[in-house]
Amino acid sequence: MKFLNKIFGSGSAPKTRMPKATGVTKRRKLRRTITRPAVGSLYDILHDHAGVALFHRPLHWTDLHTQLLGHFVELPPHDTPMPTPTSSEWPLSASPSPQYDPWIPPTVISISQNLAVLTSPSHPISLSDTTAKDAAMLNMMSTFYPASFGDTIEYAELDMLFGPCFYPCAVSCQLLWYPARATTNTASFNSATTWAASQPASPGVTPFNSMVMDMPYSSPILAYVSRSHLEYVRKNCFRILKGPKGVFNSAVVQLHARRAKILQPKNVDEDAYFLGIMMAMAQQSAYVNLRNASGFTPKDVKVRLLTVAEEDEAFIVYTGTVPGALLSMLHKPSAAPTGNPEIKVEYTRVPVWPVLGLKERLGKALGSDVVGDFDDALMDTYENEPLGSFYEPAPCSRKRGREALSEVFNGSFCEDSDTSCASPTPPPAKKQCVEEAVARIGGESRRRSLALKM
Repeated sequence: MKFLNKIFGSGSAPKTRMPKATGVTKRRKLRRTITRPAVGSLYDILHDHAGVALFHRPLHWTDLHTQLLGHFVELPPHDTPMPTPTSSEWPLSASPSPQYDPWIPPTVISISQNLAVLTSPSHPISLSDTTAKDAAMLNMMSTFYPASFGDTIEYAELDMLFGPCFYPCAVSCQLLWYPARATTNTASFNSATTWAASQPASPGVTPFNSMVMDMPYSSPILAYVSRSHLEYVRKNCFRILKGPKGVFNSAVVQLHARRAKILQPKNVDEDAYFLGIMMAMAQQSAYVNLRNASGFTPKDVKVRLLTVAEEDEAFIVYTGTVPGALLSMLHKPSAAPTGNPEIKVEYTRVPVWPVLGLKERLGKALGSDVVGDFDDALMDTYENEPLGSFYEPAPCSRKRGREALSEVFNGSFCEDSDTSCASPTPPPAKKQCVEEAVARIGGESRRRSLALKM
């Protein structure tokens, strides 16, 4: 067979060698090099807690973020100066009635009404309650320190930067104050200035002009956050879709309720969200343009935050210093810190009652670099303010109006109605309410004489 094949051929085409392709190389496997972050950097902290979801916006931060970023320190409350109870002559309830005591200065009445709104518990929380509290806080701060602050932003949203990533509207607060400009940076604690600035302000009216968030010449120095509004946002931050045919999805609702419970801090005074706001305020000061991450200057930034404890009827002032080492770590998360990156936040309580002395107590807690220099021992009593026509006692009318049934039974059946009408003494029930309200505010003042009033 092999012989025949040699003679006649195998009938198949002869094998030819293919020329080798030139310029074709074998694909090499790319080996990615693992870049290990520096010890102590933010990436290193995330790597150490790989099983925990830490990379969230500050609204979803927990107590673990507080342990990793800093710590809170509670200071003794600022409860001085206080008026002496023996010198109190004003009936200072939450909303004093000018009809029965026209000698209360209008500024004290306005402050008392604003404080009553701020300390009133709101359950359930509504948007109207939050708006009213924001307006009350804005009016009170503009009354106390009219020349200490510059522009004010309502419902401000601050951006944050993490490495090359820019996160718009990362945190939000109800009010944000900027420092006064060079022409109006001298704060005044004069009662005349306070009175002039308090008159145009009314609940729901903002006495400051709105401004653009990008301000290269200044950075925010004080923020106000409503704790009740923050609790409401946390409970309603999850979007829950309905089931098939619009059925209530109870399983998902229970799951989100558990997630919202995890976000609640163990101590409401030491909320991790406050740290996020302070870090965002510090980044506004460390960059010329935060959106482009240009003009970065690592430095220690001192910021303050104000909130209200409704259950204790007290303000809480937070003072924190965001170190430049932490700002450098946020600018470059893979770099090791160059110093101590922990944020130390000191907070103190300021009781809102009595009204007299609150301006000085709150000023001591905020600091002279925010509200200006003042003498904390000299208490403003507002007794040199003019009384408006609204606060004058109403003239007595000869026409007898409708009286409540209890007043009819408790009153005397005297035929001479003009004599009872002309008496300036209020009814016993209202007199008792006035006497109970004397202990709330108090203050050193004298009643004006009738000649001065005329």
